[in-house]
Amino acid sequence: MMWLLVLVWAFLVEPAHARGIRGAVRAMRAVSATARTAQGYGRGSDGIEVLTVGALRVCLARQHDIEAFDARSAEREAALAKSEAAVKQRVAALEARAATVDRTDAAAVARFNASVSAAEAAAASHNAAIDLWQQEVAAINVTGESFNRDCAGKRYYVEDYAAATRAGL
Repeated sequence: MMWLLVLVWAFLVEPAHARGIRGAVRAMRAVSATARTAQGYGRGSDGIEVLTVGALRVCLARQHDIEAFDARSAEREAALAKSEAAVKQRVAALEARAATVDRTDAAAVARFNASVSAAEAAAASHNAAIDLWQQEVAAINVTGESFNRDCAGKRYYVEDYAAATRAGL
């Protein structure tokens, strides 16, 4: 019976996103704010690329995605932490209860096994939520990398920015 508890405990995964994501997103946000307010002073005459209206639209969409991710990341991380705490609490309760189960009473053993199965299902659900979150983090990292490569620090004309923002962003 104890090996089941160890198996449940093994399902618990510390969230890899716990601390580094929020700082990385804030850094990307600062870069996006810099790119948003920078102004171009010549269309390529000095050899520095100036973003077109179309490129600005793409950059603004990426910036929007990054900011939306940042806005929901704290809530999502709190939910994952709450879920993790609940699973750990269930495992601790099962470990404490394991010693008191009357192994000669088939009904008591069946109830305990049902509790173990429920704890394993909760752990699997928690792990699936972490996997989904990690996929979202990987996707926003790609968005951030493309923003940094294509948009950050690039110049543009104020008129082009106005035209890009009038287009629905």
